[in-house]
Amino acid sequence: MLYSMTGYGQAKSRIGGRSCAVELRSVNHRYLDISVRLPASLNSFESELRKLIGEKLKRGKINVCFNWNGANDVELEIDAKRIAYYVRKLRSIGRSLKLDPAFSVSDLVNLPNAFSSNSEKKISGREWVLARGLVRKALTRLLEMRAREGAQLVRDVENRLKKIRQAVAVIGKLSKQLPNLYKEKLSKRIEELSGGVCLDPEALAKEVALFADRSDITEELVRLDHHLRFFRKTLHDVGEVGKRLDFISQEIHRETNTMASKSAHHQIQKYVISIKTEVEKIREQIQNIE
Repeated sequence: MLYSMTGYGQAKSRIGGRSCAVELRSVNHRYLDISVRLPASLNSFESELRKLIGEKLKRGKINVCFNWNGANDVELEIDAKRIAYYVRKLRSIGRSLKLDPAFSVSDLVNLPNAFSSNSEKKISGREWVLARGLVRKALTRLLEMRAREGAQLVRDVENRLKKIRQAVAVIGKLSKQLPNLYKEKLSKRIEELSGGVCLDPEALAKEVALFADRSDITEELVRLDHHLRFFRKTLHDVGEVGKRLDFISQEIHRETNTMASKSAHHQIQKYVISIKTEVEKIREQIQNIE
């Protein structure tokens, strides 16, 4: 099955009294590039998360967003030893200055570094197992979307390959007619310029033979047919085919350019332009194939 590199997958659930949501977004990229945004409580699991995604996806820029929210997420950490130290020192200063310091809760809150909040509550191993299941579910949905996009790409490329084959078939027929067309055109032109003087059949035959040799595109047509067959076969192969398809499309474009340079017939040029147009559209599409 051929996969597009564009897709989206999401999974939600409640784990340990908290709302959890995993989002995976994928766009085209030359290689596999995974960008992860995790809560601090999940940072220790990032490498495992990357490995999990890398086992299923081979190319594309992947953005991973993990939201982990709940009413009990904030934990207040109190440094009791630091507070006791501050109180002893302040009381000592108060005695030396004959003051009677009175402390309230609001006073304690303002003590430097006495309190800190941990907005990311630690998660247990069991909670991570459940969270990992959410990642797998989101990944499955991402793959399903990439598969649907891939199927659409295949249908579009197949239609364009069909148009190219039709154009190549017409060019093949026209190329066989070129020597006779050139002979007729050359004979008429020489007759006009010579004022009705008889032509040398042998010289005319040599000129026509030279033209036929210079404009012969049989080899290009054979290679082009091979490339088109190989492209279609690769299109239905399993695995990473995007880079191979791009390389083959370059070869198709190269053979088409060679045909255009060797044959200046206006009808052939018209079909060559249509082939090059379809090849460019195919190359745009396969940039998004894994």
